[in-house]
Amino acid sequence: MDTARLEVPAVYLLQDQIGPRKAIGRELVAAGYRVVLCASPREFFANYVYDAPGCLVLDLCMPGNNEQVRAELVDRALAPQIVYVSDGVDVGQALEVAKCETAH
Repeated sequence: MDTARLEVPAVYLLQDQIGPRKAIGRELVAAGYRVVLCASPREFFANYVYDAPGCLVLDLCMPGNNEQVRAELVDRALAPQIVYVSDGVDVGQALEVAKCETAH
């Protein structure tokens, strides 16, 4: 494994839709980030490097997976910074995520 490469912060993009995943990924790469594209929580946890700098960009509207990802992060005692993205969230959904984040 290239340890010098791991010093560049990684952005783990967890998005189930291929179009947005590729588009957001391209923009992040153009901004100089090391990007790991993940289509599912299983793929994210298989690729996540626990002791390297980085964050998780999580699709807020991915059906059922947000709770699964957050619960597994807690179970594994992991606390990456999470950036939520969405193409259509209402205020209630945003507040629910905020409540979950403050509880952890």
